[in-house]
Amino acid sequence: MKSLKISRAARALVSCASVAALSVQTAAYGQEAQADDEIVVTGTNIRGQDYSSPAPAEVLGLDDIRNSGVPTVTDLLTRLSVNTGSEFNTFAFSQNNTRGTAQVNLRGLGLGATLVLMNGRRLPKNASFADDGGAFVDINTIPLPLIKRVEVVKSGSSAIYGSDAVAGVVNFITRSDFEGLELTGDYQVSTQGAQEDISVSALAGWGDERTHVTLAATYFDRGELRFSERDFIQQSTELENIGRPGSFVLLAPPTRAPFIGLPPNTPIPDPNCAAAGGVPPAGPTGFCLTDSRPFQSLVSDEQRIAAYADVRHSFSEALEVFAEFNYARNESAGVTLPSLPGVAASAIVPPTNPFNPFGAPALFVGRPLGADVGLAENNSTSETFRIATGLAYSLSEDWRIDASYVYGQNDFENVFNDILTANLSAALNGAGPTPGQFFNLFGSSFTTPGAQNSQTLVDFVSIRPSVEFESSIHVVDAAISGSLFTLPGGDLGVAGGFQYRRDEAGFDSSDELNAPRGTLLFFPPVADFPNAATDVYAGFVEIGAPILDSVDLQLALRYENYGGRIGDTLDPKASLRWQLFDGFSVRASAGTSFRAPTPLQLGGSTTQVTPITNPCTGQRSAAAVVTAGNADLSPEDSTSYGAGVVFDRGGFRASIDFYRYDYEDVITRGDPQAIASAAVCTTIAPGRRVPIGPGVVLNPTSGQIAQINTAFFNAGAIETDGVDFNVGYRFPLGPAGDLDVDVTATLITSFDIQETQGGPVIDGLDSRNALNFARSTPDFRLNANLIYDFDQHQIGVAVRHIDGYLDDLNGRAPIDSFTTFDMQYSYRFDNGLLGLGNETALTVGAINLTGQDPPFVNDRGSYDPVVHDPRGRLFFVRARQSF
Repeated sequence: MKSLKISRAARALVSCASVAALSVQTAAYGQEAQADDEIVVTGTNIRGQDYSSPAPAEVLGLDDIRNSGVPTVTDLLTRLSVNTGSEFNTFAFSQNNTRGTAQVNLRGLGLGATLVLMNGRRLPKNASFADDGGAFVDINTIPLPLIKRVEVVKSGSSAIYGSDAVAGVVNFITRSDFEGLELTGDYQVSTQGAQEDISVSALAGWGDERTHVTLAATYFDRGELRFSERDFIQQSTELENIGRPGSFVLLAPPTRAPFIGLPPNTPIPDPNCAAAGGVPPAGPTGFCLTDSRPFQSLVSDEQRIAAYADVRHSFSEALEVFAEFNYARNESAGVTLPSLPGVAASAIVPPTNPFNPFGAPALFVGRPLGADVGLAENNSTSETFRIATGLAYSLSEDWRIDASYVYGQNDFENVFNDILTANLSAALNGAGPTPGQFFNLFGSSFTTPGAQNSQTLVDFVSIRPSVEFESSIHVVDAAISGSLFTLPGGDLGVAGGFQYRRDEAGFDSSDELNAPRGTLLFFPPVADFPNAATDVYAGFVEIGAPILDSVDLQLALRYENYGGRIGDTLDPKASLRWQLFDGFSVRASAGTSFRAPTPLQLGGSTTQVTPITNPCTGQRSAAAVVTAGNADLSPEDSTSYGAGVVFDRGGFRASIDFYRYDYEDVITRGDPQAIASAAVCTTIAPGRRVPIGPGVVLNPTSGQIAQINTAFFNAGAIETDGVDFNVGYRFPLGPAGDLDVDVTATLITSFDIQETQGGPVIDGLDSRNALNFARSTPDFRLNANLIYDFDQHQIGVAVRHIDGYLDDLNGRAPIDSFTTFDMQYSYRFDNGLLGLGNETALTVGAINLTGQDPPFVNDRGSYDPVVHDPRGRLFFVRARQSF
């Protein structure tokens, strides 16, 4: 057992015991729920109608979900002011294995630092992983029309739920008590690129006093948006130097005019660089620069289907059983150029190739296939299945037993493009599929009729390798809860129990990726990772003590044992609330949390494509990044603190909460750019300087960076603190209706990063954090909402603001703030449109009404995909029919 963890836990309990706290804050974008609203159960294992956890939480109810105007769970959660740094946009330059996925990233602590639940039980993690190796639950698999409310616990909660609840918990509560039939249709279109979203759903529920069945199904179709369809993309000045048209390194003196006298072993632009769409260098030597973004998807084409079934049956007043079934399938396809940029010794154009104008052998540096042969697709398919079943048995009026079993599985396949180097070499030498047929790597394939490569040649050199990922979870929970005795403020609630959890993951690469180095032009060998598993045994105890009518105390303690190198951990949490007078309370909490390394991080190996700047030339081009697993990883651990005040009286509500996280042993990988930048520039030939250093793999012929080798490791720490704000008021207007105004904001006051244990501290606040393992961290986010209800009419207006920050990748250049306005109007037919059904609701609206472009970032995408939405103005119409 880690003695450091125990001592920190003890300090947390001592600290917490001296501070007062409030019972749960329920907010919809900060909006407080009334005391008689649904009991919030997230944050406690104590079951019962008279107790809810005194941990700060934000709750989005069904009305708030509908009023948001968004069609997906992802669009809903990425607006939360406490969520920052999620990969909610499909981004070709930073999502190698996670196309079509999205995650929650509370407090910016990492994609895997938030525990995601459905009805209080775990969901399977996505089988693939983020570029930094992070494992996460893909919230794109959760259909929004199924959700009754979303509960967000904004503090570390491992003492309650176990691993992954470092930053907090997001719990999706389904509409399992729904009665009737509800049909919903949604159409949304971007006016700045004609990108469309279409979704339809059906929800049905029926039953009697003993049995209830709920069924749901959804279909979602997201249309593609190209980089070329958004004007702001063209602002970026970054071009790639290994593209199509490409460049050549002469391996012998040229013998044909006008190239006679050009130096060998020096990059020379394609003679048709400008004519074929490239940007030539100022002189006769250098790289042909190209822009591949017009041929890439900014928003990928996606189709999602999801189905849900929930069956509950009461055998008696004491015994109830349930079963939940989830299924989701997501398909994502993004267009791209049909080959990756690469440099390989096999891509040498001999003098006998009729398209070679140099009269000398020339090494090609670029993309062998470009837009001249059409575009290709990168595809991903994700299939998720989950079953949760269990029972609740009441031993008495005060005591009950809850037991459940969850099995979940995700299968994720990535299919991408590469070049068979042996076939390319053969075709360059006239030994293609047809004898005497030569492959043309030059810009003349764009510009000269008859010089284009035939489809037969393209198919001969092309390959579509794939990687199939798989992950699964088994979770067995059993708990008993009840009341021991009566305190001055009410009954003392207790809960205790155990959990067994098994996490398993692995992947299988296609034969071409298993082959030796050099088989593929770009990708190095990717070894299969046979399924590996982690078994976890846990026990917990929790006390909910209403010490006085005005003071509630919650104490929780959880022990988890992973065995082997990971070991075990003990985590406490304590929360208190103190109601000083009617409508005014103060609250505080403290506790420790942890996150264990995944099987992949312990023993697997990942391969991604990442733009790397060569420190010797200043050129930026794609390289393979291979990250090795590390069997010596330790769990991440965190201590979180919080304190705040809440006032709720007479329709006015306000709260302010301070939080702090001390997050240590963060699991990440060595930064690829930092590894390249640390290399020593060495002269290997006249005029040729190359980076030499640990982890840097060069192409032996060209000297270009071909690969960066790195590994997972326990980094130093993240220390962050800040303040959450909420102010709202409901104005009753009598016969004129009701007006509800609500403002929620998060101010991050510090975000300090330590990349290595004992290393220097980096100020990550107000930074894009492109040069360290953290993610973009604007210091201030705000949501302001106004809802006006009058009879069957409703008007909603929202203002969303994200503060500006600095781009550390580009000399701390400023990234502007981003403010958007949303508006919607709804009309409700209480007896159904044309008398059909029970109720019809029609809604029209706009998101980003003024069509603001995302702030400019001088990088490949021209914007920051983990902060801003690139789609521009979105108009939508929605219809909901109930029967």
